[in-house]
Amino acid sequence: GVTTPFAVGENKKYTTKEKQSEYGAYLRQEIKFSHESHWTFLPNLRWDYFKYSDVSKAYVQPRPQLRFQVDPTLQLRSSFGKYVQAPLPWQSSRDYGNKDLKPAYAYHYTVGFTKDFRNEAQQGFEITNNYFYKQLRDLVYPDIRSGYANIGKGSVIGSEIQAKYTKN
Repeated sequence: GVTTPFAVGENKKYTTKEKQSEYGAYLRQEIKFSHESHWTFLPNLRWDYFKYSDVSKAYVQPRPQLRFQVDPTLQLRSSFGKYVQAPLPWQSSRDYGNKDLKPAYAYHYTVGFTKDFRNEAQQGFEITNNYFYKQLRDLVYPDIRSGYANIGKGSVIGSEIQAKYTKN
């Protein structure tokens, strides 16, 4: 059967002796400007190291966040982040793909809030709502000349909502 939008009814088995490595670390820190301040700054940072085909490279990705505590029951926040993703092994394979592929990347922008309806009680509801926009660049797509190429781009707009009930 057809397994991907790019398949034409045939299945190919992929085997190779090439190795791909990924390592990552995340630094998260909360900075409150003063004990009485309603503002909190999180200068978060992600580090990734990718090794595939002939590529061996590290990426530093900032992911800062700013929070504002309106009152004890309402928090507003906004964040920005750069995200990097290495090509899949068969896409960057010397034998089957394109060894010159770059990692795809995205910029994420988010605003949101959390409202706590418990009124200092131990149980009750909490609602979180986030709105986001993502810019996607250098996405890997099948290419007739090179097998795969960084020719894709796009954007995503969305929202997510979470309701949480805490019970004693």
